[in-house]
Amino acid sequence: MKAFKVNLISTLLSGLIFVSVNPVHAVTLFSDDFSGTSLGSAWEIQRGHATMDDGWVRTQGSTPGSRDAFIMTHEGDSTWSDYEFTTRFNPLGGGDDWYNSQIAFRVQDMHGFAEGTHYRLWINTPSWPDEEGRNTVSLIKTTPDNSYDILDSYRVAPGVLNDSDNTVQVRAVGGDFDVTINGMSGGYFRDDNPILTGGIALGSVWESTTRYDYVNVTAVPEPETYAMLLAGLGVIGFMAHRRKEAAI
Repeated sequence: MKAFKVNLISTLLSGLIFVSVNPVHAVTLFSDDFSGTSLGSAWEIQRGHATMDDGWVRTQGSTPGSRDAFIMTHEGDSTWSDYEFTTRFNPLGGGDDWYNSQIAFRVQDMHGFAEGTHYRLWINTPSWPDEEGRNTVSLIKTTPDNSYDILDSYRVAPGVLNDSDNTVQVRAVGGDFDVTINGMSGGYFRDDNPILTGGIALGSVWESTTRYDYVNVTAVPEPETYAMLLAGLGVIGFMAHRRKEAAI
Protein backbone atom coordinates (compact mmCIF):
# COMPACT_ATOMS: atom_id res chain seq x y z
CA MET A 1 0.00 0.00 0.00
CA LYS A 2 2.84 2.34 0.89
CA ALA A 3 4.55 1.58 -2.43
CA PHE A 4 1.28 2.37 -4.27
CA LYS A 5 1.01 5.73 -2.52
CA VAL A 6 4.63 6.55 -3.32
CA ASN A 7 4.11 5.62 -6.99
CA LEU A 8 0.89 7.65 -7.17
CA ILE A 9 2.53 10.70 -5.65
CA SER A 10 5.55 10.27 -7.91
CA THR A 11 3.31 10.07 -11.00
CA LEU A 12 1.28 13.13 -10.06
CA LEU A 13 4.37 15.14 -9.22
CA SER A 14 5.92 14.12 -12.53
CA GLY A 15 2.78 15.36 -14.28
CA LEU A 16 2.95 18.63 -12.38
CA ILE A 17 6.59 19.09 -13.34
CA PHE A 18 5.76 18.28 -16.98
CA VAL A 19 2.93 20.83 -17.08
CA SER A 20 5.10 23.42 -15.35
CA VAL A 21 7.91 22.96 -17.87
CA ASN A 22 5.45 22.75 -20.79
CA PRO A 23 2.89 25.56 -20.25
CA VAL A 24 -0.75 24.62 -20.75
CA HIS A 25 -1.38 27.36 -23.27
CA ALA A 26 -0.31 24.73 -25.74
CA VAL A 27 0.86 24.05 -29.21
CA THR A 28 0.89 26.32 -32.25
CA LEU A 29 -0.95 24.57 -35.07
CA PHE A 30 -0.42 27.23 -37.73
CA SER A 31 0.96 30.72 -38.16
CA ASP A 32 1.40 33.14 -41.08
CA ASP A 33 2.24 36.85 -41.16
CA PHE A 34 1.91 37.12 -44.98
CA SER A 35 5.34 38.72 -45.25
CA GLY A 36 6.32 36.87 -48.42
CA THR A 37 5.90 37.91 -52.03
CA SER A 38 3.40 35.12 -52.71
CA LEU A 39 0.72 33.27 -50.79
CA GLY A 40 2.17 30.34 -48.84
CA SER A 41 1.68 26.83 -50.16
CA ALA A 42 -0.40 25.88 -47.10
CA TRP A 43 -3.20 28.09 -48.41
CA GLU A 44 -5.66 27.27 -51.18
CA ILE A 45 -7.55 29.98 -53.06
CA GLN A 46 -11.06 28.63 -52.77
CA ARG A 47 -12.87 31.43 -54.62
CA GLY A 48 -12.11 34.81 -56.16
CA HIS A 49 -8.65 36.34 -56.00
CA ALA A 50 -5.91 36.57 -53.38
CA THR A 51 -2.82 38.77 -53.79
CA MET A 52 -0.05 39.93 -51.48
CA ASP A 53 -0.28 43.57 -50.43
CA ASP A 54 2.59 45.03 -48.36
CA GLY A 55 2.51 42.43 -45.58
CA TRP A 56 -1.19 41.62 -45.92
CA VAL A 57 -3.10 39.16 -48.09
CA ARG A 58 -5.88 40.83 -50.08
CA THR A 59 -9.00 38.77 -50.84
CA GLN A 60 -11.27 40.13 -53.55
CA GLY A 61 -14.33 38.95 -55.46
CA SER A 62 -15.33 40.22 -58.89
CA THR A 63 -18.14 40.38 -61.42
CA PRO A 64 -18.15 38.65 -63.84
CA GLY A 65 -16.63 35.68 -62.06
CA SER A 66 -16.82 34.88 -58.38
CA ARG A 67 -18.57 37.52 -56.30
CA ASP A 68 -16.88 36.16 -53.17
CA ALA A 69 -13.28 35.42 -52.27
CA PHE A 70 -11.81 32.94 -49.78
CA ILE A 71 -8.46 31.38 -48.99
CA MET A 72 -8.37 28.33 -46.75
CA THR A 73 -5.88 26.07 -45.00
CA HIS A 74 -6.09 22.60 -43.41
CA GLU A 75 -9.51 21.92 -44.92
CA GLY A 76 -10.91 18.72 -43.41
CA ASP A 77 -7.97 18.29 -41.02
CA SER A 78 -9.23 15.93 -38.30
CA THR A 79 -6.31 16.85 -35.99
CA TRP A 80 -7.62 20.42 -35.69
CA SER A 81 -10.36 20.08 -33.07
CA ASP A 82 -10.49 22.56 -30.17
CA TYR A 83 -8.43 25.62 -30.99
CA GLU A 84 -8.09 29.35 -30.67
CA PHE A 85 -7.08 31.59 -33.52
CA THR A 86 -6.45 35.26 -34.07
CA THR A 87 -6.12 37.44 -37.15
CA ARG A 88 -6.15 41.10 -38.15
CA PHE A 89 -8.43 42.36 -40.88
CA ASN A 90 -8.75 45.59 -42.82
CA PRO A 91 -12.05 46.06 -44.73
CA LEU A 92 -11.55 48.03 -47.94
CA GLY A 93 -15.08 47.94 -49.30
CA GLY A 94 -15.66 47.65 -53.02
CA GLY A 95 -18.65 46.43 -54.98
CA ASP A 96 -21.50 48.21 -53.22
CA ASP A 97 -19.11 49.22 -50.41
CA TRP A 98 -19.61 46.04 -48.43
CA TYR A 99 -17.13 46.64 -45.59
CA ASN A 100 -16.89 43.19 -44.04
CA SER A 101 -14.79 40.25 -42.91
CA GLN A 102 -15.62 36.60 -43.49
CA ILE A 103 -13.73 34.18 -41.24
CA ALA A 104 -14.52 30.46 -41.44
CA PHE A 105 -13.45 27.79 -38.97
CA ARG A 106 -13.90 24.06 -38.40
CA VAL A 107 -13.81 23.89 -42.20
CA GLN A 108 -14.48 20.31 -43.27
CA ASP A 109 -15.39 21.25 -46.81
CA MET A 110 -15.77 24.63 -48.48
CA HIS A 111 -16.59 25.22 -52.11
CA GLY A 112 -18.94 28.18 -52.17
CA PHE A 113 -20.71 30.94 -50.30
CA ALA A 114 -23.06 28.51 -48.53
CA GLU A 115 -21.76 25.14 -49.69
CA GLY A 116 -19.85 22.51 -47.78
CA THR A 117 -19.43 21.98 -44.04
CA HIS A 118 -18.06 24.82 -41.92
CA TYR A 119 -18.81 27.75 -39.61
CA ARG A 120 -18.52 31.26 -40.99
CA LEU A 121 -18.18 34.35 -38.85
CA TRP A 122 -19.64 37.33 -40.72
CA ILE A 123 -18.45 40.69 -39.38
CA ASN A 124 -19.84 43.99 -40.72
CA THR A 125 -17.95 47.18 -39.84
CA PRO A 126 -19.31 50.76 -39.33
CA SER A 127 -19.29 51.53 -43.07
CA TRP A 128 -21.48 48.58 -44.00
CA PRO A 129 -24.16 50.29 -46.13
CA ASP A 130 -27.24 48.79 -44.48
CA GLU A 131 -28.11 50.21 -41.06
CA GLU A 132 -29.58 46.92 -39.82
CA GLY A 133 -26.42 44.98 -40.63
CA ARG A 134 -23.90 47.59 -39.49
CA ASN A 135 -21.64 46.71 -36.51
CA THR A 136 -22.95 43.14 -36.39
CA VAL A 137 -21.28 39.79 -35.80
CA SER A 138 -23.12 36.68 -37.02
CA LEU A 139 -22.23 33.00 -36.97
CA ILE A 140 -23.47 30.90 -39.88
CA LYS A 141 -23.33 27.11 -40.00
CA THR A 142 -23.19 25.49 -43.41
CA THR A 143 -24.14 21.83 -43.73
CA PRO A 144 -23.52 19.16 -46.40
CA ASP A 145 -26.97 19.54 -47.94
CA ASN A 146 -25.90 23.05 -49.09
CA SER A 147 -28.14 24.79 -46.59
CA TYR A 148 -27.07 27.25 -43.94
CA ASP A 149 -28.39 28.47 -40.63
CA ILE A 150 -27.62 31.71 -38.82
CA LEU A 151 -26.95 30.40 -35.31
CA ASP A 152 -27.01 33.88 -33.77
CA SER A 153 -26.21 37.54 -34.41
CA TYR A 154 -24.92 40.30 -32.16
CA ARG A 155 -24.81 44.05 -32.59
CA VAL A 156 -21.62 45.25 -30.96
CA ALA A 157 -21.31 48.61 -29.23
CA PRO A 158 -20.21 51.62 -31.33
CA GLY A 159 -16.44 51.91 -31.37
CA VAL A 160 -15.71 48.19 -31.00
CA LEU A 161 -15.28 47.75 -34.76
CA ASN A 162 -13.58 50.16 -37.15
CA ASP A 163 -12.89 50.41 -40.87
CA SER A 164 -9.10 50.33 -40.71
CA ASP A 165 -7.59 47.65 -38.48
CA ASN A 166 -9.36 45.05 -36.34
CA THR A 167 -8.03 42.08 -34.37
CA VAL A 168 -10.36 39.11 -34.01
CA GLN A 169 -9.92 36.14 -31.70
CA VAL A 170 -12.12 33.03 -31.95
CA ARG A 171 -12.04 30.27 -29.35
CA ALA A 172 -13.75 27.07 -30.48
CA VAL A 173 -14.17 24.37 -27.82
CA GLY A 174 -16.70 21.64 -28.56
CA GLY A 175 -19.92 23.47 -29.42
CA ASP A 176 -18.96 26.70 -27.61
CA PHE A 177 -17.53 29.62 -29.57
CA ASP A 178 -16.30 32.85 -28.01
CA VAL A 179 -15.45 35.83 -30.19
CA THR A 180 -13.34 38.78 -29.09
CA ILE A 181 -12.87 41.87 -31.28
CA ASN A 182 -10.23 44.46 -30.44
CA GLY A 183 -10.11 43.17 -26.88
CA MET A 184 -13.89 43.42 -26.36
CA SER A 185 -16.67 40.84 -26.55
CA GLY A 186 -17.90 40.11 -30.05
CA GLY A 187 -20.42 37.46 -29.02
CA TYR A 188 -20.84 33.98 -27.59
CA PHE A 189 -22.30 31.27 -29.79
CA ARG A 190 -23.47 27.74 -29.03
CA ASP A 191 -24.17 24.77 -31.31
CA ASP A 192 -25.61 21.63 -29.70
CA ASN A 193 -24.68 19.54 -32.74
CA PRO A 194 -21.28 20.96 -33.59
CA ILE A 195 -18.85 20.41 -36.41
CA LEU A 196 -15.91 19.19 -34.36
CA THR A 197 -12.83 19.42 -36.58
CA GLY A 198 -11.39 21.24 -39.56
CA GLY A 199 -9.29 24.17 -40.75
CA ILE A 200 -9.85 27.89 -41.27
CA ALA A 201 -10.61 30.28 -44.15
CA LEU A 202 -10.40 34.05 -44.64
CA GLY A 203 -12.29 36.13 -47.16
CA SER A 204 -14.86 38.68 -48.28
CA VAL A 205 -18.23 38.70 -50.05
CA TRP A 206 -20.06 40.48 -52.86
CA GLU A 207 -17.16 41.92 -54.88
CA SER A 208 -15.69 43.52 -51.78
CA THR A 209 -12.04 43.52 -50.70
CA THR A 210 -10.70 42.59 -47.26
CA ARG A 211 -7.06 42.31 -46.19
CA TYR A 212 -5.73 39.94 -43.51
CA ASP A 213 -2.55 39.71 -41.47
CA TYR A 214 -1.02 37.80 -38.54
CA VAL A 215 -2.96 34.53 -38.51
CA ASN A 216 -2.14 32.33 -35.53
CA VAL A 217 -3.85 29.07 -34.50
CA THR A 218 -3.12 27.30 -31.21
CA ALA A 219 -4.57 24.10 -29.80
CA VAL A 220 -6.69 24.46 -26.66
CA PRO A 221 -5.24 22.12 -23.99
CA GLU A 222 -7.25 18.98 -23.28
CA PRO A 223 -9.06 18.77 -19.91
CA GLU A 224 -6.72 15.95 -18.86
CA THR A 225 -3.82 18.39 -18.87
CA TYR A 226 -5.56 20.67 -16.40
CA ALA A 227 -6.62 17.66 -14.32
CA MET A 228 -2.99 16.57 -14.02
CA LEU A 229 -1.98 20.06 -12.96
CA LEU A 230 -4.72 20.29 -10.32
CA ALA A 231 -3.97 16.80 -9.02
CA GLY A 232 -0.30 17.64 -8.69
CA LEU A 233 -1.10 20.85 -6.83
CA GLY A 234 -3.42 18.87 -4.54
CA VAL A 235 -0.66 16.41 -3.71
CA ILE A 236 1.73 19.24 -2.88
CA GLY A 237 -0.89 20.80 -0.60
CA PHE A 238 -1.54 17.47 1.11
CA MET A 239 2.16 16.85 1.71
CA ALA A 240 2.60 20.35 3.13
CA HIS A 241 -0.35 19.75 5.49
CA ARG A 242 1.14 16.43 6.66
CA ARG A 243 4.48 18.06 7.36
CA LYS A 244 2.74 20.80 9.37
CA GLU A 245 0.91 18.19 11.47
CA ALA A 246 4.11 16.24 12.09
CA ALA A 247 5.87 19.39 13.30
CA ILE A 248 3.19 20.09 15.96
